[in-house]
Amino acid sequence: MLSFANGRTAGLILDSGASQTSAVPVYDGYCVSHAVVRSPIGGDLIAEQCRIMCEEQKIEIVPAYKIASKLVVNENEPSVWTPKKNLPEVTKSFDEYMRKQVFEDLAVSVLQCCDTPIDVEFAEKLPSSPFCFPCGFSREFQADRVKIPEGLFDLNYLKVFFSLSGIWVQYSLWHITTF
Repeated sequence: MLSFANGRTAGLILDSGASQTSAVPVYDGYCVSHAVVRSPIGGDLIAEQCRIMCEEQKIEIVPAYKIASKLVVNENEPSVWTPKKNLPEVTKSFDEYMRKQVFEDLAVSVLQCCDTPIDVEFAEKLPSSPFCFPCGFSREFQADRVKIPEGLFDLNYLKVFFSLSGIWVQYSLWHITTF
């Protein structure tokens, strides 16, 4: 349907969700089901890579629900914010969910996919993109803004181990499966 919507009878439809990315070839309006390719990586991986990047750069992540007020500060200066008083106790899962929302917002606002495979020199020359965290801290991101999404296409850009169906698997062992 997506191919027809764009005036094409053939094409390659890419669908990237939270936990999986699929490439579905379409020819003469029909899905070529034996050529569908799936990869067990998606948006959750991107959010996790953003979390790791923030940890490496020692960026404090404060979810918005904890902030009563904040002051605007210059880039890379420590944030100045006031915590909410009488904040009800929340579960650990809610706190993790709200932190993940910050990483997803960072990904949507800053990250960029390249049209071609990237090289380090190209990534370093890209213009930076600013992001203001909920606590008021502001930072500009350069090469990481293209390296993180490149992990969807080149697993060498991924930084950690991930759990797949309860089994810890190193990223270099992942492979694309054909159904």
